[in-house]
Amino acid sequence: TLTVTVTDDGAGQIGGNKTATKSVAVSVTAVNDAPEVMGGGSVDMAPILEDSNPAGNTVQNIFGGSYQDSRDTVTGGSSADSMAGVVVVGNTANASTQGVWQYSTDGGATWITIPAGRSDSSAMFLSSTAKIRFNPVKDFNGDAPALTVRLVDSSAVDAANNPSNTALPVSD
Repeated sequence: TLTVTVTDDGAGQIGGNKTATKSVAVSVTAVNDAPEVMGGGSVDMAPILEDSNPAGNTVQNIFGGSYQDSRDTVTGGSSADSMAGVVVVGNTANASTQGVWQYSTDGGATWITIPAGRSDSSAMFLSSTAKIRFNPVKDFNGDAPALTVRLVDSSAVDAANNPSNTALPVSD
C-alpha cells in the first residue's frame, strides 16, 4: 500500500492546517522469467572417433544439466517450467573442412544438417527429445566448431508446437 498525505499549512487562513490522506493498493504480478544457464554456459559432449558415424545425444541429455528455472517459482504466482528444448542461434561449422552439426527427430534414423549462419532472427527450435551430433568430414580431428543455443522453457508454446523446426524469433 502506498499512502500519500498532503498538508496545507493554511498560511494564516481560517481553519488552520488542512490534511488529506489517500491510500492506494499496489500489486506486483509474477511473470514468466527466462530460464538461466548454469555451469558457465558451455557443455562438453562425449568425444567421437575420427571417421566414425556418431550416434548423437538428446538435447535434454546434453543441455538439461545447464537448465535452471527456479526464479519462476513464486508463491501465489508462477511456477518453474520444464525444459522444452533449445533454439540454435549460431553454427560456425565449415562443412567442407570440419563437418556438420546435425539433428534428428526420429531417434537417429534420419539426420538433417543444421544450416550455418543461424542467428537470433533465423533461430531453429529443437525439442528436448531431438538428437544432436557433430558429423566430421573424413580425417577431421580436434574440437568441434561452436554451436550456439539458447535454452527454451515449456512456456514457449509457439516453439514447442513447431515440429517442422522452422525459423523462430528469439528473445533473451
